[in-house]
Amino acid sequence: VERGGECGEGDSFMACVEGLASSIPGVEDTEEDGLSEEEYIGLMQYLEEAVVTELRKQEQEIIAQELFDQERAESNALAASHAEGHRVTCPVCMRDTLHSHRNVVFCGCGMRLSCQTEQVSLVQLESMLLDRFAAHTSSGCANQPVCSIQTVPGGVDMLMMACAACDFMDVVV
Repeated sequence: VERGGECGEGDSFMACVEGLASSIPGVEDTEEDGLSEEEYIGLMQYLEEAVVTELRKQEQEIIAQELFDQERAESNALAASHAEGHRVTCPVCMRDTLHSHRNVVFCGCGMRLSCQTEQVSLVQLESMLLDRFAAHTSSGCANQPVCSIQTVPGGVDMLMMACAACDFMDVVV
């Protein structure tokens, strides 16, 4: 157990305590003399810090794995949609499929995005949406943002993404 205060999966609790105690400066052999109150408090504080540090490390590993899995799932979904004739779900209603004609992207739910100066393909729009969803997720918010069409003065349509929980807001197109 003499590993600088670290405990492995196969170590018993007492072996970990003894190993951790022996790694603390000023704490003598616990079997011969017993712990003084000061040494005991110091040991408990050290153990608490070690447990909290280990839990935070494990939490970060879980979060990193979750983000990796999510990115892989998004990538697989994008590849699958390309293979089956590319269908993009409407970001406003989240159920119907988007369609494109000339410079207009539209949905049966009534969503209509006029890209007046540039033609945006469904593949490009999906990529932009995935980037914005990923940016929101990487900010640490677990809530689902919503999309809407906003028309600014001059009649220009913008596809906006916003999250009420974390105040995230971004222009998709």
